[in-house]
Amino acid sequence: MRSTLTNIQMRSLFIRTTTTPNPACLKFIPGKPVTGDISQTMDFSSIRYTTISPLAQQLFQIDGVTRVFYGSDFISVTKEEGLDWPDIKPDILSVITEHYTRG
Repeated sequence: MRSTLTNIQMRSLFIRTTTTPNPACLKFIPGKPVTGDISQTMDFSSIRYTTISPLAQQLFQIDGVTRVFYGSDFISVTKEEGLDWPDIKPDILSVITEHYTRG
């Protein structure tokens, strides 16, 4: 599989995006720790499981987001089938940027 990268600079936060083997999923790399522990991951399959993560709660507020996964330094977001990434990617970038710039 060939990976493409998109680099976005927003409000002094550099978020890199890359494709995954699943075309319904994009990986967002904010350049800052996500889980804080290299061995820890978090998988949110529904908004009802996001009580421990304000960022995941906000991402699920975006129409079309169906799953959120955290690695130590990345956030993967899965979208509904039939939606195009250009339709929701700006909203996802905005939520991630807002989360990290607020501290």
